[in-house]
Amino acid sequence: MLSCLVIGSLLLVDQQIWKPSEHLGKSPRQVVTLGVERWLELRAEKRGNLHFGEEIDEYAWALRLDNHQILKTFSKDRKVWIEKGEKLAHDLASECNSIGPLLFSGTRWRTEVYSNHYHADLAVRRWISQRPPMSELVKSPSTTFERTAKEAKTMSADEFTTSNPKEVAEARKGLIKAHQWLVKHTKTGSKMDAQVTAIFLNSLGIFGE
Repeated sequence: MLSCLVIGSLLLVDQQIWKPSEHLGKSPRQVVTLGVERWLELRAEKRGNLHFGEEIDEYAWALRLDNHQILKTFSKDRKVWIEKGEKLAHDLASECNSIGPLLFSGTRWRTEVYSNHYHADLAVRRWISQRPPMSELVKSPSTTFERTAKEAKTMSADEFTTSNPKEVAEARKGLIKAHQWLVKHTKTGSKMDAQVTAIFLNSLGIFGE
C-alpha cells in the first residue's frame, strides 16, 4: 500500500504546476542550485521546524522537474536510457519503502519514504551529469550489486516486525525483482552509469552502508 501511495504521489506532483510563490519565490532550477542542505535550512527558518521529510520531497520534485528540462536537450537514445533508469530507480525506492516498515518501527521510516525517492532523483541527475562526487565513488560497482542482491534475498524472517509470513514473502519478492531490473538496465550503460547506480544502492534505507 505504501509503495502505491508514494508512486501515486510522484505521478501527481509531476502533473502539477510548480508555483514559485509556494516555494519561497524560487524556480525548480533555483532550488536545485541552492543544494538540499541549504534548502532544508531555508524551509526550517520559514516554518520554524521541519515536517518529517516533506521538505526533502519538495526538493526532490524541483530536482525531478529540472532533470526533465535538461533531458529535453539530450539525444533520443540517451534520453530513453535515463528515463527508463529513472522509473526503475523509483520502483526500487518504493519497494524499499514498502519493506521498511516491516523491518523498522517508529517515525524513522516516514523520513526514509521521502529520502529514498530523493536519492532516486539524485541518481538521475548524476546519470545526466556523469559527475558523482569523488568521495562517493565505489571501488567496484559489481561488488555493490552482488552485496545488495544478497541482502535482499537473505533477510531473515526474524528481522521483520510482522509475524505474517505471506506479507514478508511478498515484500521480499518485490524488492528482489526491482533490484534485478535496475541492475540489468545499468549494465547496458557506461561505467559511470554503474558507479551512479552503486552509489544509489548504498544510499537506500535498506541497503545503506
